Amino acid sequence: MSLVSPLVELFAAHGRDASKSEAATAVGTRDVGDDVLAASTGVVLADISDWGHFTLGGRDGAKFLQGLVTNDVVGLAPGAGCRVAFLNVHGRFEAVATVFSCDGVLVLQTPPAATLWVETFLSKYRRAGDFQFERIADAAAVTLQGPLAGAVLGEVLGTEPGADSTLWCGVTTFEGVMLRIMRSPRSLAGGYDVVGPADAVRDLVERVCAKQPEPPVVIGDGALEVLRIEAGIPAYLKDFDADTVLQEIDESDIVSFNKGCYLGQEIVARIHFQGQPSKLLRRLIVRGDCVPVAGDEVLAEDDEKSAGRITSVAVSPTRGLIVFAMIKRRFYQPGTSVRIRRDDREFKATVVERVGAPATEDAP
Repeated sequence: MSLVSPLVELFAAHGRDASKSEAATAVGTRDVGDDVLAASTGVVLADISDWGHFTLGGRDGAKFLQGLVTNDVVGLAPGAGCRVAFLNVHGRFEAVATVFSCDGVLVLQTPPAATLWVETFLSKYRRAGDFQFERIADAAAVTLQGPLAGAVLGEVLGTEPGADSTLWCGVTTFEGVMLRIMRSPRSLAGGYDVVGPADAVRDLVERVCAKQPEPPVVIGDGALEVLRIEAGIPAYLKDFDADTVLQEIDESDIVSFNKGCYLGQEIVARIHFQGQPSKLLRRLIVRGDCVPVAGDEVLAEDDEKSAGRITSVAVSPTRGLIVFAMIKRRFYQPGTSVRIRRDDREFKATVVERVGAPATEDAP
């Protein structure tokens, strides 16, 4: 979370102790479970001001970015978005972002772990052509998640934004101030991010609260993490990192094989057309009542060969235990039995589908 939240003082005034949710970062705690349930039935709010938000404009802006990322940003229709990766020459991740075509510019949204790299890297090229790359100054950002998020936001703005698109970005004026509204997946139910000057974002949240019989639930990092894992969304520097080749996260929507050249393309194309990744991000079904933690070792079923490691774990109030692991080639076929080792304990597990296939409610 950002150090200065536009929500804490506001929700305290509405009788909601935001600090309780802010502090609940242990995945699977009772408070987190209650917040996750609220996100599946109504609408919740969270501060995401620590995410990076940038604009890239000018005649050469889209063309410049096109040569640096894995997806087709030149082909984005107005309001549309796509996920992208920045790679090194070996096809491994440097950073990730979501890029939107919005109001005549490209808007880049980056997770906290990638923000500094993206800003530093793209800033080096400010004088390389007719484009302007800028961080959205003095911005705050909140997200509304849940099946009622669009209706609640639409009641305040006068129209429900981007209801038919998974990735969407638009501009609205709220009390004379421009805000960007983004639809970007953070949960199974979906929702919207609002980005703009801190005072305007705070005023919008105040208006949302005033129109509801009870203040919406404010959630913290713990609940956002459970929602992410429920939705099967891999996280940079948690589920994959600079040692991961693009295809190893098994997310087809982050790359286009029909666009022009970009850094790392040769390795990506070679794996796509001729080979298999040396490891893949997979979900595991864990037997018994043990809950693994990120970093636990995954072993072959019948010997001491390493099969991978656990990357993300959540205890969902509706879907139970959800476990992501980076699994080596010999073991990543669905149905493969493995063991998880933590200290002197071991428990059995089965490799199942790709992480991007959300956990079903009847999953063990």
